[in-house]
Amino acid sequence: MRIAVTAVLIAASSGLAAASSVAWLSYPGSARSLAQAGGLGVMTEGAESLGLNPAGLADLDSGMEAQVSYAQWPAEIDTQGGLIAFRSGDAGFGARFNYVDYGTVQGYNESLQADGSLHPSDYDAVVGAAWRFGDLALGAAGHWLEESLTPQVYGSSPAFEAGAKLGLSPRVVTSVSLLDAGSTLNGSGLPTSVRGGIMVQSLENNAWSAGLEASFPLAGGLQPDVYLAGRWQAAGALALFGGLGILGNNAGDFETLGASFEFRQLALDYGFRSAGAVGVVNELSLRLNV
Repeated sequence: MRIAVTAVLIAASSGLAAASSVAWLSYPGSARSLAQAGGLGVMTEGAESLGLNPAGLADLDSGMEAQVSYAQWPAEIDTQGGLIAFRSGDAGFGARFNYVDYGTVQGYNESLQADGSLHPSDYDAVVGAAWRFGDLALGAAGHWLEESLTPQVYGSSPAFEAGAKLGLSPRVVTSVSLLDAGSTLNGSGLPTSVRGGIMVQSLENNAWSAGLEASFPLAGGLQPDVYLAGRWQAAGALALFGGLGILGNNAGDFETLGASFEFRQLALDYGFRSAGAVGVVNELSLRLNV
């Protein structure tokens, strides 16, 4: 009989797992988020804000946005995702899905001996809404999580998140969010955390912005993670991104880079993340803004 130790082997093989075996919940859902230190809730908008700060749904610039993404992670892990969001007046609504494919993984029996092969996967579907009240935006979202590691290790669980964004001035925005709140998934507690951040942006056509955000795990004994990110509208349709993640609990640090090119209502985004000795992460997203 195959056992749950397979989940630990999968997480370790990625070189990216933190304290939780459901660390896949922190995988960015878009190339722009990946390029900005995995995404800062204070800087994201539209459906990209789901999983970071759902209040960003109220900040969607266009009337509607749709996006599909594909990423390659170390250890032959792939992620595919899609999102859609639309705004109506002061309200924003969005949905996102993210599918994690671990490829073919060696299975083990109770004696930790090789026992065939497995094709584990994870799935996260989320819907959310946000409303803006002047300089304050409030948002909430619900998740449905599924994790299939072996024929005997399969589970699903709901989770929720909530957040707020407050404009202190035209140039300064702050945010706070509660993420991945729920019970357990396959016996592992969800990585519930509180994130808080601040962003400074230019007043000239939003030519640049920079943000700082910290994530505080609610599980005892875990240290906070710190993220820094910046965006620069380089020339016309070209935007450049960069970021740095400083992870607690000796989980290692990482750097990110990326670019976005817009052509009329379409945009192609690319994100890159360093991942130490085990490899790098590359992600592409195609966006449509109407």
